[in-house]
Amino acid sequence: GALGLFILLTWIELGFDVTSSGTTTAILGFGMLFLAIICAILFEKRSFCRYLCPVGRISGIYALFSPLELRAKSATVCADCSSKDCLMGNSQHRGCPMFLNPATLRENTYCTLCTECVRTCPSQNISLAVRPFATDLFAKNRFRMDEAVLIVTLLALTSFHGITMTPYWTRVNQLIRVETGLEATVIFTLLMGMILFGQVALFWLGSRWSSRLAPNGLSVSKIFKAFSYCVLPIALFYHLAHNSMHFFMEAQELIPLLSDPFGLGWNLFGTAGNSYRELLTIEIVSWIQVLLILSGHLFGVRIADRISRRLVADPNKAMLMLAPLIFVMILYSALSIFLIASPMEMRTGF
Repeated sequence: GALGLFILLTWIELGFDVTSSGTTTAILGFGMLFLAIICAILFEKRSFCRYLCPVGRISGIYALFSPLELRAKSATVCADCSSKDCLMGNSQHRGCPMFLNPATLRENTYCTLCTECVRTCPSQNISLAVRPFATDLFAKNRFRMDEAVLIVTLLALTSFHGITMTPYWTRVNQLIRVETGLEATVIFTLLMGMILFGQVALFWLGSRWSSRLAPNGLSVSKIFKAFSYCVLPIALFYHLAHNSMHFFMEAQELIPLLSDPFGLGWNLFGTAGNSYRELLTIEIVSWIQVLLILSGHLFGVRIADRISRRLVADPNKAMLMLAPLIFVMILYSALSIFLIASPMEMRTGF
């Protein structure tokens, strides 16, 4: 549900350029709010956040990389607890709104760090801890097809966002429109479908190739499920690289707005109407972007190596099986670097 809604919102945002219209953006926002309210009325706890909200699902899957975790301190204390207030709630607090049992929580995917379990635990057995980045991904041993499809599609959508901002996108749209006479919306929809399907199909083909090299007959679907988590850092770090450009080149524009946040002619801090230089030069930002993308790729390779050794006992055979997927990951990272190196235009589907 969340993945379908995310694809739909992407199609609306980029295909109809709704971000340039405050009214349309507000309508979409109220639509999401209405859907959340309906789910809250019809279902228990935060069903919308867990199953339908694209922001919740995407931030949740990225949280596998997070350096923070909310976990039980002692499994013995949890085993001896009969009330399970952290899950069921009590007279003061409602318990976990995401249907999670903190005693058995091993991953961050659905945890929103609301800390309800901390407040309800009678033994103060739950704490917020700092850990190394990507701990959940390095320890991953249970793989789900719905998460796998979400991750690979998320990677495809991140690059699709970048593609629509390049001049090549505009040229291709115009060429197809001239040659075929199709409406702009139809062309956008077809190109979006081709790009998303193509990137997911590429990873499936890599998984199929790896399956043929696997020594113990691992199925294509199992390899696809397991190794999809390796491309999560590639998607995450492309997001960081892309938005670092916006931050370092545009963040200074917030300074004048601080003095007049509502456009009422105020000058609270004496900065209204002033102009400021970019935080960093374009050359430095470009190097930061490349380093971020390379970091994401290295994280992905390390995670892939860890997973391959869990699936195949012989390290040499594990490396052989992994080779096609490493090649696919290189293609993904190369596309990321190509996109950040390309000139960017206003996002539009037409």
